[in-house]
Amino acid sequence: LRNKSEINREKELLIKCYLLNKFTDIGMAKFEMVT
Repeated sequence: LRNKSEINREKELLIKCYLLNKFTDIGMAKFEMVT
């Protein structure tokens, strides 16, 4: 059984990756609108 800090760290990484992907999608959409 894994301890809570490991699980929380994995959740944080998943959230960060998700947010990064979201921001990238939004950024690319705005960039495409500008060009």
